[in-house]
Amino acid sequence: MKLSTARLDRERVLKRDAVLCIVTQGDKMYLENRDTKYKKVGNKHYVEFYEDNKMLGVIDYSKHSMHYVEDAVNNFRSGLMTTETIKGYDINGKNQ
Repeated sequence: MKLSTARLDRERVLKRDAVLCIVTQGDKMYLENRDTKYKKVGNKHYVEFYEDNKMLGVIDYSKHSMHYVEDAVNNFRSGLMTTETIKGYDINGKNQ
């Protein structure tokens, strides 16, 4: 699979110290500095969210469908889900 990259719009790039790129994989585009890991422990389903190889948080998706989980992962990797959202739902945060 061939990957191509493109710069984000100027306003978003200027808000960060590093230049971010969008990675295109098939018909989906992702921020290359974001990643996730899906974990299943017993009946519980969790997603770990990472930015620049640092974990931002873990969200419990046990009450949601796998389609919901896939949408959340895609929203994060594409930049639609913010780090503030992850911190708000983090299982280790004060909102749990």
